[in-house]
Amino acid sequence: MMHGRTLNASRLAILATLVVAGSAVAGAQAKKPGGASDVRAVAIRAAAVSKLLMRAIMMTLLTAVCAAAQQGTDFSGRWTLIGPADAAPDTAQTMTIRQPIVRTDVYGRPMTPFYRELIVNRETADGVRSETYGIGLEWGIVGGLPRPEAEPDTRGSTTWDGDRLVIERTRYLGPAHDTSRYTTHKEVWRLDGTGRLVIEITDGASGADSQTVTLTYQRKEA
Repeated sequence: MMHGRTLNASRLAILATLVVAGSAVAGAQAKKPGGASDVRAVAIRAAAVSKLLMRAIMMTLLTAVCAAAQQGTDFSGRWTLIGPADAAPDTAQTMTIRQPIVRTDVYGRPMTPFYRELIVNRETADGVRSETYGIGLEWGIVGGLPRPEAEPDTRGSTTWDGDRLVIERTRYLGPAHDTSRYTTHKEVWRLDGTGRLVIEITDGASGADSQTVTLTYQRKEA
């Protein structure tokens, strides 16, 4: 999901199929007798069609990405935890955040800027943990069959909800294709009226009530 819009996979599949079909037709025509000039003409036409179709695919992708980027918040900077006082020991005391911005399309032409990803370095008592979230993306990791408990199926997404960034992850703990046992993790990032970073973290599990904690960070001045 990309900021309320889902990339039309069917459209991409159709365009990709047309590319393959166009190449196949060109190849079949090239085998027909007619001289080198005919073969060359068919090859030129096939190349032109393929180029146009591939450009259509890329524009479809760019349209979806641009739609995802019409709004958002810049969380970049270095942040220090200021609350709550009883935060869990593994809570990051300091975070360094980067948000790369894409300003041109694949052809180098200017486009509506958008945040490509959120890169977070969380500093805890045990060291630094780095995580990268592709903004506007849904992802999944599927374990093997049979799947050991150490390799759960995992699904996640990072999307904008207005100016808030929502990070979600679900892990399925049962046998493959069994969704009855799971854990969930959700983070909602926002800036409050004073410019502080507020992260609401909700953890849940099948058969248990969800627990929410709110972390507040103050930006360190450069």
